[in-house]
Amino acid sequence: MLLPPAGYLTPVGIVVLAFNAGPTWLGIALIAAGVLLVKTLNRPSAAEPDTGDGA
Repeated sequence: MLLPPAGYLTPVGIVVLAFNAGPTWLGIALIAAGVLLVKTLNRPSAAEPDTGDGA
């Protein structure tokens, strides 16, 4: 549910930096927030069983 909006933060940050549409810190913050949110939201939960080969 939150992954698609989080995926747009990084490109928006790049656009802010490329077109000088805001302060530099805003573009960097959007990129960092997008990367961190996508990584956090893509982590498998501890409740899910491991799908490894079990070797």
